[in-house]
Amino acid sequence: MQEVFYEETSFLNKEKTALWKYRLLKIFSIASYVLAGLIALMFFYFYKLENFNLLVFALSVLVPFGLFLFFGIMLGRVKNSMFVDYDYTYVSGSIRISKVIRRIKRKNLLKFETSDIVQMGKYGSDTYEKIAKTPGVKKIILTSNQTPSEGNDFFYLQVNNEGTNKLLVFDCSEKFMATILRYSNKTILEKDYK
Repeated sequence: MQEVFYEETSFLNKEKTALWKYRLLKIFSIASYVLAGLIALMFFYFYKLENFNLLVFALSVLVPFGLFLFFGIMLGRVKNSMFVDYDYTYVSGSIRISKVIRRIKRKNLLKFETSDIVQMGKYGSDTYEKIAKTPGVKKIILTSNQTPSEGNDFFYLQVNNEGTNKLLVFDCSEKFMATILRYSNKTILEKDYK
């Protein structure tokens, strides 16, 4: 039996803006760590232990040190969400979705079988709107773009796996969705698909 493989990537449309935001947040994150380190060093060099007062110590050293450390960690995490692409892979009845951070680090998000797909169609259709308003449906956006990439469109898959009903939104070509439809149950295509 021959294995079927098809892969697409949803690249970020506004790459320069995203890279600028990423670098700015990285600079602020590093600056926060440096300031936390300076506060710790200042304590060891300038604070006299014979005049130790717990309240003064907490207000002058621990609180600023903790805040700068917290900001450094949070900015470091937020910066990674500024430059994200998504890979969609179809391999012989299995669909895998990965998040690619700065085109360097890859994080697997979802994996499901075509038999788990309940519905497929275009984003924004009447069927999509009905499914999105259904209680208990978890909507997951799998693109960083506000508008579809060149040659692509927004599509959705309603997937029921691991006991949860998910509504997945993709920025991909019609060819990727046709590949999924070709190797799955043909009744998953929405009725009002154009």
